[in-house]
Amino acid sequence: MCFLLVYKLIFFDVQYTIVYTNIGYALYELKQFQEAVECYNEAIAINPKSDQCWNSKGNALYELKQFQGAVKCFNEAIAINPKFDQFWNNKGNALRNFKQHQEAVECYNEAIAIISKSDASRNNKDNQLLNINMQVVYYTN
Repeated sequence: MCFLLVYKLIFFDVQYTIVYTNIGYALYELKQFQEAVECYNEAIAINPKSDQCWNSKGNALYELKQFQGAVKCFNEAIAINPKFDQFWNNKGNALRNFKQHQEAVECYNEAIAIISKSDASRNNKDNQLLNINMQVVYYTN
């Protein structure tokens, strides 16, 4: 009996996590980013080990230009699943916009190392290196 009760609680927690996450996805697509963050917070409260929820919350915070908060979320996703290249790529994008250029390149390198065919990460790294070079030229002239 006790086992069945625990199973049901876990089942419902998983279901509620999925519901909140899916509502968050829908709100994100509607560009209602703050509301999406609130749904992801609910999902994370139920299942703090959901790397996808942390990543999705980071993406919504990124759209709200809350880059520091986005980086924290991507760090959580990476801590749970360090072998998913998109988390590293997303963190690199947030760091780039947070003006932490070298750290952004390091994240793109991590993403490229995970999946050597990661064109998005390679392009982001190349663009970031180009931006760094352009800034050096700008500051030296």
